[in-house]
Amino acid sequence: MRRQSLKLIHIIEAKTSSRWSDGLKISGEDVVFSKLVKQPGSALQIKIMKDLNSFRFSVDLRGPEDTSFFGLKKLFNNYTEEDYSFDQGGRLYSSSHINSYQSLSVQTGQSLPSMERLSWRWICMPVLSV
Repeated sequence: MRRQSLKLIHIIEAKTSSRWSDGLKISGEDVVFSKLVKQPGSALQIKIMKDLNSFRFSVDLRGPEDTSFFGLKKLFNNYTEEDYSFDQGGRLYSSSHINSYQSLSVQTGQSLPSMERLSWRWICMPVLSV
């Protein structure tokens, strides 16, 4: 599995609140990174993600051929410019969806992961979710 280093801009991200219009959900807008890092809690979130990615790059995780790990990012929701506290969302995602574990298919209509996902190994032990 190829390993890549992360650029700082990909470690944390945020979106403004989603809204509903005529029965359709309209996703929030992406927050510009330069605004996000001005928030008081951003340095801690960046450190957490750097530590997590350092650990993740240090362990042996093997997936199907041509699968890459480019690092994880943390996506926060409901961003506001007034003292955002990084307490909305905070889900982890692959920083790249090209050949990443999150882009592996799941068979439609079945609750079990596809054979691609079942081939993942963490320190020689099979894993179902990464």
